[in-house]
Amino acid sequence: MTILDQLNEYRVVKAVLPLQEGGQQLIDGVAKTTTPPELEITFLPEQLNVETLNIDEPCQISFDVAGSTKSIRAKITSVLSDAKLQLELVESFTHSQKRAYFRVDADLSVSYWVLEE
Repeated sequence: MTILDQLNEYRVVKAVLPLQEGGQQLIDGVAKTTTPPELEITFLPEQLNVETLNIDEPCQISFDVAGSTKSIRAKITSVLSDAKLQLELVESFTHSQKRAYFRVDADLSVSYWVLEE
């Protein structure tokens, strides 16, 4: 089974996208294989700013399957919409989880106040 077979159905992924002025944008999306070696990623509305993307540099997509992290290095082949990219797989690799428990990414709000000065 290839890594793209893991994306036959939509799966939540983390995308690290290169930006024109250097740096990267890390956003979550859903990915699905279209025609191998191509896949598409859909993001929430207004998450992706296509004007700032550097489509000449590869991006990295990662997702978890059965206790291991799968990663894909891919080239952006086209911008399908303001929230969807078409990618072509360049290479893939797998990382084994070394922790006893899975990691959950969550945004949390924190409230605080000064008790004494």
